[in-house]
Amino acid sequence: MPDPRKEETESGIILPDSVKEAMKTNILEVLEVGPEVQWVKKGDTVMLDPAGKGHIVIIDEESYVMAPEHLVLGVM
Repeated sequence: MPDPRKEETESGIILPDSVKEAMKTNILEVLEVGPEVQWVKKGDTVMLDPAGKGHIVIIDEESYVMAPEHLVLGVM
């Protein structure tokens, strides 16, 4: 019987839930940057590592993510 916590891809690779979760990414718009940020700028769209330790901040019922630059996987 197949394990319900695993999913098989079209090519036959079986992925456990932990791997599927790690493969998810967050694509976000940069609203502001700190003074020491080097390669991300305000207005960029970035892909953020979901396994990293960013912080979710809620202001006036809006959610924002605060994360260090090293969690940015790429700029779109």
